[in-house]
Amino acid sequence: HTELLFQRYQSTFIQTLEVGRQLFSMGDQDTQTQLQLDLGTLQEEWENLHSLLAKRMDLTEAIIKNWDHCVAGIADSMLHLKQMKTRLNQSMPECDADLQCASRNDEENEDSLEDWAESLTELSNMKTDLSQYIIADDVLLLQEQVEHLHCQWEELCFK
Repeated sequence: HTELLFQRYQSTFIQTLEVGRQLFSMGDQDTQTQLQLDLGTLQEEWENLHSLLAKRMDLTEAIIKNWDHCVAGIADSMLHLKQMKTRLNQSMPECDADLQCASRNDEENEDSLEDWAESLTELSNMKTDLSQYIIADDVLLLQEQVEHLHCQWEELCFK
């Protein structure tokens, strides 16, 4: 949207430069000097604005990619939590063989929980980084998802 507005104003900018050049030939020496200085300043500011717009667009693209990465990470964490919850909700083993198998599953669950905790920490860091660029409503949405993940984490730790 900003780039579209910039392009619209570009035609006005070009017309302003053309009118300034036409006025340049009509004025006296002092007027020409001042007009040349003003047109040069205007052109410099326009180029700076164009550069800032390009930087802002690059930053926006990076933020969108980071946002998508966070969303994917949250979805992946939710899937892992659901899988762990399913495994934890399975019935308790009744014989020694089942007990040994369950012991291995517990180790796998602990490893999964550790991996999930690391992923959650990484997502939290990403959220902090993104929060400076995201509107408040989106931050609230992310916060709700993180709180939901924390609740599931506490439930799994309790089990």
